[in-house]
Amino acid sequence: MDLIKVGAFIADKRKEKGLTQIEVAKKLYLTDRAVSKWERGKSLPDVAVMQSLCEMLGVTLNELLSGECMVSEEKEKKAENVAIELLREREDYARKSWVTLVIAIAGVFVFVSSLLLMGYFIANNAPLWITILTPALGTAVADALIVVVFILDRVRGFFECQKCKHRFVPRMGDYIKGKQKITSRKLKCPNCNESTWCKHKKTSR
Repeated sequence: MDLIKVGAFIADKRKEKGLTQIEVAKKLYLTDRAVSKWERGKSLPDVAVMQSLCEMLGVTLNELLSGECMVSEEKEKKAENVAIELLREREDYARKSWVTLVIAIAGVFVFVSSLLLMGYFIANNAPLWITILTPALGTAVADALIVVVFILDRVRGFFECQKCKHRFVPRMGDYIKGKQKITSRKLKCPNCNESTWCKHKKTSR
């Protein structure tokens, strides 16, 4: 999906209707900064406001997501392409989820195994350097795998601000520092600058 093309399409249709970004934002109960981000290709409108935006601009959902007006045959073809793209995105998200889970399990396994080996070496009077080195290496490998899990989870889909509904991928430092719930993380939204429990979504921005 070409976000730049979609953004330019939204901007053109808005201007055709004689609307400003502020007017569009007010009608959708959003900030004009959110509308600006759409038009600059930085993000997509939230699913909850897409239909209202389409009605306001006088376009169909397929036309909005394609970034162009279409005749009947083109609409059907584009609808198929959009559906296929969304399915691919869901499959990609599922693959990343499984990879993340496997790496997390591997990290736990490596750490526990290193502790068991340390206990074995102690019980069998192994050299001190082996006894110390084993858990140290196990911890280092486990830490490295945890970092990989953080990286994969951060870019898996996006996070949605609960105040302004802006969708974004947080910086790594902000992600690590944020508190975690089951499906949410405490993050600062780059759009409204508010710290909220941002929901982790699995579709593209």
